Amino acid sequence: MLSAARLAAKFTSFTSHMSMRFSALLVFLACLTSVELAGQDVNVKIVKQFDTRGRLSGVWGLGMPDGREFAVVGEYGGTWIVETTNPSRPVEIAHFSGPNSRWREITAYQNIVYSVSEHHRGIRIIDMSNPNRPVDRGYVFTSRIPSAHTISVDPDAGRLFVNGTASGQLILDVSKAPLSPMILGYFTREYVHDCYVRRGFGYYCEIYTGNLRVVDVTNPASVKTVAVIGTPGGFTHSCGVTADDALLVTVDENTSPNGYGLLQLWDIRNKARPVKKGFYTIGTPEICHNPYVLGRVGYMAYNSAGFHMCDLTDVTKPSKLASFDSNKNISGYTGMWGCYPFQDSGIVYGSDRDNGLQIMQILCAHMNRYGSGTAPATHAIPRIEFDGAAPRVGASGLELHVSGLQPNASFVLAISAASAAPKRILGVDVHIDLAGALLVNGRVGATGRAILPAAVPNDPRLGGARVYMQIFASDSAAPFGLSASRGMWAGICR
Repeated sequence: MLSAARLAAKFTSFTSHMSMRFSALLVFLACLTSVELAGQDVNVKIVKQFDTRGRLSGVWGLGMPDGREFAVVGEYGGTWIVETTNPSRPVEIAHFSGPNSRWREITAYQNIVYSVSEHHRGIRIIDMSNPNRPVDRGYVFTSRIPSAHTISVDPDAGRLFVNGTASGQLILDVSKAPLSPMILGYFTREYVHDCYVRRGFGYYCEIYTGNLRVVDVTNPASVKTVAVIGTPGGFTHSCGVTADDALLVTVDENTSPNGYGLLQLWDIRNKARPVKKGFYTIGTPEICHNPYVLGRVGYMAYNSAGFHMCDLTDVTKPSKLASFDSNKNISGYTGMWGCYPFQDSGIVYGSDRDNGLQIMQILCAHMNRYGSGTAPATHAIPRIEFDGAAPRVGASGLELHVSGLQPNASFVLAISAASAAPKRILGVDVHIDLAGALLVNGRVGATGRAILPAAVPNDPRLGGARVYMQIFASDSAAPFGLSASRGMWAGICR
């Protein structure tokens, strides 16, 4: 296997710079590039507003192994599937009509879509194994589910959680047969409006009691309560949790003086004793609807206030990073229903009740990817995520989480001020300007993962700087001994 030094040497003919600390690289790049934000709402570019269908509700996303991406949208008259591989030219792939409903929520496991509504029985299943021709597989559990309000997935465990049914919450196994879910258990102690489940713990939003219940779902036939906390607005709607299980965010769907427009943060390192921390609010009676968390960034569909992103690094004082108002001059339970920030490309979807599917590009504090990666079939394509802090000026705790590499592989992280037309070098596609790149050498462990400190100096010149990255790794299974990530870029927020 190549050493880090030998791997770096493979690229020295394309760059004349020595390896440096990441923070020093950012200062260098700040002198070369910046992002002009004039004309945007705040750090959000609308790539396309696609509004060929009626009133929208929930939204989810699917990414295919070949890199194609799809939005799956709840629409008043059914379930709508849109390809966004070229986000500036979305294409409607299919529309499956259903009973008219203002509520339609969606999730997916692998390439199977699951949709529920307040106005039809059971769970609708749509098979996207062939994304060019999705197949409606009909409804399951129609005798047990007269209607359902939301549906959640734990992708690691292969379980669905069907919430707000007359039978309580149903817990289903889809890991072995995604088209034929199997009931594992029920939770009937309280009405669960929505939930988030990962790594053996569930976070149940019990809207009518105003409580967030932390549960142990290791045995879905006997869910055990770990803690119950009351949320500030007394109308606990939905929640999200960081990947390290340290931070929980909750929202209350009302205009209570204690809860309006509020994203509450909780320290949950001790699951039995969640501790209330800071909160994010826009200061007016807009109602935060659905939150998600990626790294240390919160993504929110904020009803009449549109889409918001906030920095969760300081749990006592979260702050705004980006926003886009998709439906101006309105108030109340209208505007942005849902958002989906997890597509590999970095494109973010927003579903506006009246103005269609919002396809958004986030200009800072968010990883955007382009081009194709290169890796043998033996493991995933190398990738990088942000964590530890939001990428902004002065983010001392920012980390780059490297994954998808061969165990114990050496790698070179190339950082540049510019992208480049794809060029094949040593068997991999290069998507950044190597002639102006700086190199950081490293090695992953037995898991194929590594964490790189990536502190951002407190230098105002960095605000708006755009950084391009690509990772190249030694790979004994590759013809030329190398694998590579897609091209990546992110802006540094002020």
